[in-house]
Amino acid sequence: MRIFITLLLLLTTVHAQAKLYKWVDEGGEVHYSDSPPARDMQSLDLPPLQTTPAVKYTPRKPAEQAKPEADTFRYNKFAISSPENNATIRDNAGNLTVALAIDPPLNLEKNHYINILLDDRIKINKSKNTSITLSFVDRGSHTLTAELRSAAGKLLKTSNTVTIHMHRFSKLHKKAP
Repeated sequence: MRIFITLLLLLTTVHAQAKLYKWVDEGGEVHYSDSPPARDMQSLDLPPLQTTPAVKYTPRKPAEQAKPEADTFRYNKFAISSPENNATIRDNAGNLTVALAIDPPLNLEKNHYINILLDDRIKINKSKNTSITLSFVDRGSHTLTAELRSAAGKLLKTSNTVTIHMHRFSKLHKKAP
């Protein structure tokens, strides 16, 4: 590949240094060419080709990775234990209780917290509880996910995603006679 590039550069340089010719035809049209015409020609002297020396490339050193703390705290388990996937919830007020299983327990000393996402939007922010009630959940199917975050907001762990189906009474339904 290097040989090909070297040859290409050589041919380009040789071609760039070739003579140029200028002539005017019978119709008064001016022509330029690198090969001389058969008659009335004028040789052109072009200014030298401007070149820029190559810049020496020095690769950057990779940014130093943040060293983990000596007592890095890790969670083995973080999951939504209730409601189950594809559960049907019947609550006219739209209340939904979410229970989380965390092992080891939530580290409150390091200010870890939980976010509950309903349909990929934060519904409960910075909770310290493992049992959380959502209110006014609209009827229909929804996805439910929980995030475990550090005090700085760094995502530590994400729970499983659960799909729930909320059923609520509608005023459009007629009462049974």
